[in-house]
Formats: sequence, C-alpha cells, structure tokens
Amino acid sequence: MRICMSVLTSLLYFFCIAANAEANMRCGSKLISIGDSKAEVLVKCGEPLLKEAVAVKEESKRIDIPLTSTASVDAGNSTSDSDPAVVRRKESITKTVDQWTYNQGSGKLLKILTFEGSELVAIVTGDRM
Repeated sequence: MRICMSVLTSLLYFFCIAANAEANMRCGSKLISIGDSKAEVLVKCGEPLLKEAVAVKEESKRIDIPLTSTASVDAGNSTSDSDPAVVRRKESITKTVDQWTYNQGSGKLLKILTFEGSELVAIVTGDRM
C-alpha cells in the first residue's frame, strides 16, 4: 500500500508539471508556438515585462567528413574506396538561455517563455501578477 501511494504521488507530481507547460501562447489574436524565433515573438506579442539571461548552454557535436579518393590523395592520404578516410571534427556551439516574462493582464497568470539562442523552446505558466 505504501509503494502504491508513493507511485501515485509521483505520477500526480509529474502530471502537474506537464500540465503547467504549454506549446502555444495567445497574444491578442496572434498565436506563438514552440520553435518560433525571438523576432516573431516580439512582432506578435510586443516587449515582455522582463527579459533575463538565465544560463549559457554549450553543445558540442562530432562531425565525420568522409574523404573521397581524390580528396584523400590531395590531402596526402592514400585510401581506397573500400577503406575511406574520415576527417573528424568537433564543433562547439554556445547558446544563451533567456527567459521572457509576459503579463497578460489583471488577474491572469504570467507566461514565462524560454529561448535557447533565438528559438522558443518552452512556455510555462507562472504566478498571478
């Protein structure tokens, strides 16, 4: 019984968090969605009540570039078609994580928009103003 209550409590907690996150927000008659740019949000919703830089996110990814037989000869590598040479590069991308807070009017809940770089990645409902 104790395990069942613990699982039920956890599920309820995660359901409440998921219910608080949204994919869209209405600004008057216009709609913004996850994936929109900062410019689109500014045009549709205007200036936010508050803009905050909350973090810097660094992502790195490895890029494998196969060399063709011509390219490998030019680069001084002798490779055959059955054993292609690969140039491996690591690319690092730094994105600023910003949060914009919108007050949608008296008695309504605040909306907090999170951007990574210039892309809208989350819309969360905050407290009342």
